[in-house]
Amino acid sequence: MQQGFHVDRIATDDEIRLALRGELDVSVVDAVEEAVGAVASGSRVVMDVRDLSFIDSSGIRVLMSLDMRARSEGWSVAIEQPQPAVRQVLELCRIGERIPIVDDASSDG
Repeated sequence: MQQGFHVDRIATDDEIRLALRGELDVSVVDAVEEAVGAVASGSRVVMDVRDLSFIDSSGIRVLMSLDMRARSEGWSVAIEQPQPAVRQVLELCRIGERIPIVDDASSDG
């Protein structure tokens, strides 16, 4: 795993919260996918990216892959609190058309 990147996973009965810190690039996408793990149908995965300083095309790919997996397995994914630079990349790639980008996922129905 790339030095400077870290992912924390907190799971409850109906939500998996992943707090991502550092840079999401090709060197760490496997760690993100592993952190998601098994998700129950009807659950939600929240990607808390407030401490994510960078995302590249491989990070976008992992987000889109999670969205496709969520749709096929009956759960949802949301992106929470991106920093301006990360939000700009997400908006340029139109990620918000597929995955909700919210300031606080607890308010996202």
